[in-house]
This record gives sequence, C-alpha cells and structure tokens, in this order.
Amino acid sequence: MKKLLTLIVTVFFIVGFSGSVVFAGNGIDLNGKHYNVNIIGKKKGSVNGDDSNGRSIFIPLKNVNNRNDLICPEDGSVLVDDIEPTWVDSEPTGAKIYFVAGDSFEVQDRDGTDNDGAKIQVPVDPDTKEILFDIYVRVLGKPGGCINVAGYAHDDLQGLWFWSGSVYLNRTKGKQAFIRANELFEVWWCTVDTDTDTCDADANDAQEISVFSDVFDEYFWNIMNDGAKLVQVRIYPRPVE
Repeated sequence: MKKLLTLIVTVFFIVGFSGSVVFAGNGIDLNGKHYNVNIIGKKKGSVNGDDSNGRSIFIPLKNVNNRNDLICPEDGSVLVDDIEPTWVDSEPTGAKIYFVAGDSFEVQDRDGTDNDGAKIQVPVDPDTKEILFDIYVRVLGKPGGCINVAGYAHDDLQGLWFWSGSVYLNRTKGKQAFIRANELFEVWWCTVDTDTDTCDADANDAQEISVFSDVFDEYFWNIMNDGAKLVQVRIYPRPVE
C-alpha cells in the first residue's frame, strides 16, 4: 500500500508532469449516442439490497472517516494515470463497481453499498480484450461533496491488485466539466518478485495491458466518498479499430 500511495501523491503534485495528470474543463463536447449511468450517493441502509438493473447505481454517501483521507482538487476534477506497475497485496476497502466484459452495455447490479458491489457489463473486443467505448465522468449535485475513484485489476495467481489510475472529483461551485477516464481501463502489470516487492527483473515482462486481459480475474472501481450525491458517467460505444 505504501508504494501505491507514494506514487499517487508524487504524480499528483508534480507540476507539468507529462501524460499522467489530466484536468477537467478542457472543452470536451460530448454528442452522439451514449449510455448514461448515474452513480448516486445514499445514506446507510436506504438501498436495502437492490440488485436490479437500470441506469442508476447506488454507493454510500459517506464511507470515509474524514475529508483528509481523500484528494479533493481545487479545480474540480483530476485523473491520475499509472506510469509503471503499481500494486497492493490486500483488497481495497471502498465501495465497489465491478466491470465485466460483454458485447453490450448493461447494469447488472445496482447496489454498490453491499459487500458484493455493483456490476456493469461493457462492450469489449473478445480477441484483443480492448474496450469498445469511450467513458467520461463528472460530479454533479449540491456543492461540497468529494469522491475518489480508483481502478484495480486483480491478478489471482499472484494475489495482487494492480492499480490502473484514479479520478478525483470535488463538487465545487459552478458548471462541472466531464473528464475522460479511458485510462482507467489499461493497467501496467508485471510478475512481482515477492522478496523485493518489485517487478521481477528476470521475468522482464512489465507491460501495459487491458484490465480485461486473461491475466486478471476481475476489475473494479474502488470508491471512497464524502458527501458526493451524484456522479454522471457517459459511455460512448465505438467500433473495433
């Protein structure tokens, strides 16, 4: 966990870091056919195991002890991408939205407040395992909420969760811009030397791959929330390249 936190903090505060930090408010004009999913913050006990489908997913309105446990950008929204294999050896403890590969979009489980998490099927190329969509997120609702979303792909063979990147969303006053989050669906991976807790130099297999690669048995967004009532997700399908 220390390795992951150090990298996040380092990347977030380096001024002018190329290709890893993406800020919102970049004039993205989103048009065309898309799937819209609302991630809704709910108070504890108000969902009661809703595992139906639909276009809304429920998460806890607050699942952190205090705001200091989160990164809340002053400008509203920031995406931090991974730049090297980065992992933890224990499962992250936030609310979870699992993404599963399929040939179409479908919300399969709306309840992200229970231990099983919510579940979304998304279109993925069956051969290359690459995503067949572009995904954008923004935080809405009453100003004041802050929410952190981190992508994790689980390597069951190694017993490790590889971090694919994070989106930090702070509901500031004024209009909220969408931020592109495709980077969360690609992750740097390697064979880990457990003695040194580094990539195995002999294996020399560090690479950036899809989170839906056969290397992984599951992929999810781990969500830590402090009062954010609404995160809007737009998924735009695109053809195989």
